[in-house]
Amino acid sequence: MTRSGGLPLLEHLTGPNRTPTTARLILFGEASHDASLRAALTRARTAMDPTVAVALAHLGARDPVTAAQAVIACFEGLLLRRIGRHETDPRPLFGLVVRGALA
Repeated sequence: MTRSGGLPLLEHLTGPNRTPTTARLILFGEASHDASLRAALTRARTAMDPTVAVALAHLGARDPVTAAQAVIACFEGLLLRRIGRHETDPRPLFGLVVRGALA
């Protein structure tokens, strides 16, 4: 089993791609006081949300847009926890959020 407990993207972003992921997390902090950076990050995020929403709609989510926001927020939180605190098994938390998103 991988260190991330079976979430390959999380494993990649916090393992071999740890340095670029850390840099992106720093950019999020910088965006709190830099409007142009915040706009650039928002544009990048705009492409991700619909993709996740469509996937959750196919899985039966009643409100796929809100479900996508919850799943993405959870994933982003897991990134922070893995980079900053080296937590290992995200499956219980992520599973709970995904099940809730599909309820």
